[in-house]
Amino acid sequence: IPIITVAGTNGKGSTVAALEAIYTAAGYRVASYTSPHLFSFQERIRINTQPIASQRLCEAFAAIEQARAEDTLSYFEFITLAALWVAKQSDLDVLILEVGLGGRLDAVNIVDPDIAVITSIDLDHMDWLGADRESIGYEKAGIVRPGIPVITGERNLPQSIVEHCAKQQAHLYRIGRDFQANEPLGHLHPDNMACVKQVVRCLAERLPVDSTLVSQTIKTVSLAGRLQLQSTQPDVWFDVAHNPHAVRYLTERLAHATEGRTLAVFSMLKDKDIIATVNACRTWVDEWYVAPLKHPRAASMEMLETAFTESDHYQRYSDLPQALNAALKKVDTIDQIIVFDSFYVVAELLESPSSDKN
Repeated sequence: IPIITVAGTNGKGSTVAALEAIYTAAGYRVASYTSPHLFSFQERIRINTQPIASQRLCEAFAAIEQARAEDTLSYFEFITLAALWVAKQSDLDVLILEVGLGGRLDAVNIVDPDIAVITSIDLDHMDWLGADRESIGYEKAGIVRPGIPVITGERNLPQSIVEHCAKQQAHLYRIGRDFQANEPLGHLHPDNMACVKQVVRCLAERLPVDSTLVSQTIKTVSLAGRLQLQSTQPDVWFDVAHNPHAVRYLTERLAHATEGRTLAVFSMLKDKDIIATVNACRTWVDEWYVAPLKHPRAASMEMLETAFTESDHYQRYSDLPQALNAALKKVDTIDQIIVFDSFYVVAELLESPSSDKN
C-alpha cells in the first residue's frame, strides 16, 4: 500500500488530518499515526479518522512487549511500533505517518515511504536538530528515499533539502514553483492544503480521487486546538502554536478578527524559545494573562517573565484556569481572547469549565 510520511516544523498534524479525511471520503481504508495527543492517547492511532479502540491498543502493546524480550525501547519507539502493528492488522489502502521530531533519526523513519512531505522549516527543537535552518532541514530531509516524490510547502527551502533530494534522485515538488496555494479553505493553512492536493495528484494512479471531492473535504476538516473558536461574544480562540513560525501565522489570521482588544492566555514549556515566540506577536496582543503549566517540562513563572518588558501589560497567575477566568472577566463582547502555546496549554484549558463559560 502507499505510505506517506509527513515531516516539518509546523503543519504536520493538519496535513495528515486533511489527507486521511480525503482518502476516507473517497472510500479508501486509511490509518494514520500522529503525535502528540490532545485529550486521549488513542488519538495518536486512527482508522478512517476514528481513534483506535482501547482494547486494540492494548493488544498492540502486548504484542510489542512480548516481542521486544530484553531489548529496551523508548516511549516513542514503543508507540510507533504499536501504530505499525495496528496498521499491519487493518487491511489498509493507505498509511499516513507523522514524524515526531526531525526525521532522520525519528522512529517513524524505519518505514520507507512512497511519498514524503516536508511542510515547513523553522527554528524549533534546536537542542536536538541543530541551531539553524540548514541543519534542521538536513534532519527533516532524512525521510526522503531514492526516486520518490518529495512535496514541500516551505517557500524558503534550505539548500540542505535540495541537495539531499538531488543526491537521492528524488522528485522535488516545491510550492510556488511546481504547485500553487489557492485561497484558504477552512481554517487550515493554505500552503499545507496545497501540499495535500499535490500528494493526491502524485498518488492519483494508485488512489484516484475526484478533484471536487478533495476541495470539498478540505473545507470540512478541523482539528481541535487549531484556530478553534470555542465561544463567541467575546470570541475565545484556542491554538497550539508553540514557536515563532506558528505564532506569526496565528497573528496573520486573527490580528484583524476583532474591532476590540486581544487578550492572550499564555504559557510555554521550558525548552522552547519563549522570548522569540512572544516577540512574534507582541504588537498584536494588548494584555497578557500568564501562568505556569502543570507539566514536568513547564517553564516557571520566572522563565516566562523574561519575555516581557515593563511596557507589556501582563499579569501573572498561579495556574492557567485562573488566568483564563481573569481574562474572561476583563473582556468586552467586541474583544477576543486567544489561548495558545503548546498542546498542554490547550488541553488543560479546553477541559476546564472556564472555557465553556460562554
